[in-house]
Amino acid sequence: MKLFKIIFIIFITVQLSAIVVNYSDLPEDIQRTVVPDMEGKVLLNDLDTQLIGNASFERELPQVAEGWPVSYTGSNCHNGAIYVNMDTDPEAEILFGVGTKITALNLDGSLVEGWPVQLAFYIWSSPAAGDIDGDGEIEIVCTSRNNTNANTGALYAFELNGTACTGFPVTQAGGGTNNACLYDLDSDGDMEILVNVRNSPQGWVYVYDGDGSVDDGFPQELDYIPGAGISAGDITGDGIPEIVALSYNMLHVFDLQGDILPGFPLENTGYTYSYSQPIIYDLDDDGLREIIWGGCSGSAGAVFAVNEDASSVDGWPQTTDYWIFGTVSLGDVDQDGSLDVVIGDQVGSGTPVDQIFAWDASGNAIAGFPAGPTNAIYSQIGIADLDGDDEVELMIDDNNFGFGYNAYNHDGTQCVDWPLPCGTIWSSTTMGITPVFGDVDNDNEIEIMGAATDIMGWVVECYLWETDTVWNEDLAYMIIDGVNIQHNGLYDPSITYDPPQNVTVDPSIALLTWSAPSTDELTGFNVYLDGILVTFTTNLSYQYQDLIPGYTYIAGVSAVYDEGESEIIEVEFTYSYFIFFPPQNLEVDHYYAFPDNIYDLTWDEPESCNATLINYNIYVNDEVYETVAANVLELTIINAPINANNESVFYITALYENPNGESGPSNSVTCIPMTSTENEIIVFNNLSNFPNPFNPTTTISFDIAEGTTGTLSIYSIKGQLIEAHEFNSGHHDHIWNAQDQSSGIYFYKLETGGSSQTRKMLLLK
Repeated sequence: MKLFKIIFIIFITVQLSAIVVNYSDLPEDIQRTVVPDMEGKVLLNDLDTQLIGNASFERELPQVAEGWPVSYTGSNCHNGAIYVNMDTDPEAEILFGVGTKITALNLDGSLVEGWPVQLAFYIWSSPAAGDIDGDGEIEIVCTSRNNTNANTGALYAFELNGTACTGFPVTQAGGGTNNACLYDLDSDGDMEILVNVRNSPQGWVYVYDGDGSVDDGFPQELDYIPGAGISAGDITGDGIPEIVALSYNMLHVFDLQGDILPGFPLENTGYTYSYSQPIIYDLDDDGLREIIWGGCSGSAGAVFAVNEDASSVDGWPQTTDYWIFGTVSLGDVDQDGSLDVVIGDQVGSGTPVDQIFAWDASGNAIAGFPAGPTNAIYSQIGIADLDGDDEVELMIDDNNFGFGYNAYNHDGTQCVDWPLPCGTIWSSTTMGITPVFGDVDNDNEIEIMGAATDIMGWVVECYLWETDTVWNEDLAYMIIDGVNIQHNGLYDPSITYDPPQNVTVDPSIALLTWSAPSTDELTGFNVYLDGILVTFTTNLSYQYQDLIPGYTYIAGVSAVYDEGESEIIEVEFTYSYFIFFPPQNLEVDHYYAFPDNIYDLTWDEPESCNATLINYNIYVNDEVYETVAANVLELTIINAPINANNESVFYITALYENPNGESGPSNSVTCIPMTSTENEIIVFNNLSNFPNPFNPTTTISFDIAEGTTGTLSIYSIKGQLIEAHEFNSGHHDHIWNAQDQSSGIYFYKLETGGSSQTRKMLLLK
């Protein structure tokens, strides 16, 4: 461990009354330690504090991940990070908004290719991520504004490679306030972008499509400047989402046509709202979601909870000692099975006087709360099991120089060995930077992400901390600012998602295949091996790599949606590819000698392996017809069994010993019994392709009878025709080049003489 010297500024408190002052009237050194509200006002506990000296001591910093922290000069940071898988590896990448950039970092601290991206204005928020154009890929979105009164700004959207999305950036008639919100308002498979735009003294609610155009019915004007980011979700119970927006003075709720709901806008006399994004959740378990947010009044604060008709939820509002700037957090703090409401208050003070408040759904204080005193809390409180004790901890930002992040237990006591230092510069503070949690490297252990801003030199240091604590999703409640990476404020743990269907594994090549659930909101699939995420894919198959032959594995796949993930469907299989190779190049010469159908089968030996080949199993219609010795490479079958489709389907497997096992099947050949008394080839025969799987070419082979023509067609898994070709009689080897196609399952169909056969092939790139 490396020792760093951390300098703390110590204040003497000479006045304890809280008063509201203008931020611009404060001395510069005091300005650095506080954040003004949306109208430029500050709540201070002691204006007459005096800086009396710099005391220093040495302490041992915890281990941070290798390659971190990552620094950015001339920057600030707000609302914390998000994480998302931006490439084909199984690990997530981490994105921060820093100054006039969005940066994307790998887990070793290196830059993701194409990042950071440069903005024209400051990003005063966390970036958001979601599919805004319906292409099945995630885009990165942020709103930005100048750093004065926000009369200028722009909305940005980027592809995962850092290139600007078509139609972006969009110049705004003012600056966007806090996080952009992403939500599929019209259920068409892509997300709309919702932004509160400020051009003091005016404010508007904007809804943008994925091409940068503004939705019909918007913008809608607020009564005054915006107070926080927008949220979205169904609060009326009709299955159609509403748009929830705070101004500095009022709560507004709009339907999708831009009409205000009855009872809104709602004013709570004497209260103003700054930075506290509304959270949407069924707090009272009545089947309808409520709106929960924080506000400021005089020198105090309050948490409000209202129904869809703007009436207050029973037991609410609840008051705090000082102002509330942070977004409300939800989590089962006391582990009684229902979610509690958690918030921290803030006042400019030279001594810790702020507290963490926690109430149950009825507004009753949780045992041990309020907890503190702490320094001012400006951001959303993170709630997760950080130490593996099967209880939640509450992690908070801190406005004190060199302090870092603090944490409290579920009973309100401060966590041992905290605070967690963040920032190598003495004047660094985590103020307003939400802590973020997740298992970003798929090691089944929780990682913590955060940042600190040196508010003397404006240097941002981004951090990733590794822990040895098991990632407990059941106790991970508030893990990212605004609930999720879309920052839409909708907290709904009851939502379930349809899983993949028809999950199977071919153990001979470790190929996992599945079909998609019937939904338009799907973004892709997570593939697991023995419970560990190995990749994210939009394909319907995945071939595992670097497995040990003869070992048993659990393959799994889940469906990934814009707002969540389905259960993992698992299949057990024993990997056998490098031990048990199948026979190759099965051919069937079919002819008719009255009254018998005669089938002459020939095949080639399998590739050599470290097991001993002993026999071949000859299959007809998925049943073993005959077993022959390893030195036999041909067999004649007379009047083979037929299936319900009046076909005889042949394939062969290889049997091994040391170790014992059976290979997967060779290529299959389908034959139709003949009724003519003449010796002739059936209408078509030997329909197969090799290799299969393939990349990018495969040869489709078949025979067409004399005097007959046929059509070979190739289709995607969705049934879309890719190409078709006509062939005359005789033997044909058609090479299909799939260079321009995506990985996945395809079908080829041969039609001739009123008959048809269809086969499946797999493209793996």
